Amino acid sequence: MKIIRVEKNSPAEKAGIRKGDNIISINQEPVRDIIDLRFLEVEKFLEIGILRDGKKIKISIEKEEWEPLGIEIEEFKIKPCNNRCIFCFNDQLPPGLRPSLYFKDDDYRLSFLYGNFITLTNLSEEEWERIGYQRLSPLYVSVHATRPELRAKLMGNERAGKILEDLRRLEEMEIEIHTQVVLIPGMNDGKELERTLNDLSSFKNILSCGVVPVGVTRFRKNIPPPSPQWCREVVEKFYPWNETFRKERGIGFVYLADEFFIKGRMEIPEKDYYDDYPQLENGIGMVRLFLEDMKELPSISFEGYMITGELAYPFVKKLSEKIGGKVICVKNSLLGDSVTVAGLIPGKDVLSSIPSRDVTLLLPPDITNPDGLFIDGVSKEELESVCKRVIFSPYRLKELPEVL
Repeated sequence: MKIIRVEKNSPAEKAGIRKGDNIISINQEPVRDIIDLRFLEVEKFLEIGILRDGKKIKISIEKEEWEPLGIEIEEFKIKPCNNRCIFCFNDQLPPGLRPSLYFKDDDYRLSFLYGNFITLTNLSEEEWERIGYQRLSPLYVSVHATRPELRAKLMGNERAGKILEDLRRLEEMEIEIHTQVVLIPGMNDGKELERTLNDLSSFKNILSCGVVPVGVTRFRKNIPPPSPQWCREVVEKFYPWNETFRKERGIGFVYLADEFFIKGRMEIPEKDYYDDYPQLENGIGMVRLFLEDMKELPSISFEGYMITGELAYPFVKKLSEKIGGKVICVKNSLLGDSVTVAGLIPGKDVLSSIPSRDVTLLLPPDITNPDGLFIDGVSKEELESVCKRVIFSPYRLKELPEVL
């Protein structure tokens, strides 16, 4: 792995390790990625294998135990998904977008490092052994259904039917797991969801299950988008399961996505429902956290326009009533009216919704990627060129005064 940065005055710099070196091993163990580096660099005495200008050299380092080496290495090659899920959102995108949007990752390392959900269908025996040896915990697993035939059908992969075997193997390794179910009307809901939740709750190492409604763009014809009536039925049937599990396990265990409550025109649960928000990265509990943060906002004033989608509009409207400004609810012309989340609003739709030039805009935090690009490729610079000021909202509303 190529070293792309060496921290000043770090153990690595003092030992003569350079930017551009390739780190091969630490104490005779291979360094395949950032996980190996973090796992191996904690020892006090290190023998570093380096490839420099085509020659292998060894560098010995003595440092404090647990002290990092102080190097940054290149990113590892991400493992792609080998499933053909009938509900895959990437497959519902229109042609002509940037290539990275069509790439489907299914990499256990991303699950451990960043909480990405994986399916466990593409793991080699070596990777299984590594998960156990390095105790890569917690992992985040997309289950969708535990009945083998149904999961295999949903994911277009016969290997997917072995989910319970895979979960038992992780249980034997004492790997903690957070799970999710993408719920599809008439396919894995109702009795199938009951079965799935009962199966998952039998594993002591499974800490939570997030249930999210399937996302459907205008380019998917064989799956109906979630209706308000269906969302209400899901809430009415499975909301009480949270309390049942709380009595049995001390936590709610199963958490329904905010979208069920919003689309079903039902009240957002109180904060106790979400425990310590174990599924927040999955978008579950974001509205409650937003409302709780709004209660604690100091007296601030905003003059401008808040951009949001249909799903979050009622709550952003409440924010505008508290701090000022006007709310613009933007419909998604690229993906269709059924896609109502703010993070997928195209830049062109934002530009066309601005009532006038030279205005201040407050945008959702995830509406652009790290490079500042909207889903349709419009850049934040294009937006800034026609606006007085463009502000990206922080992930936590309580931090809003710092960015205004």
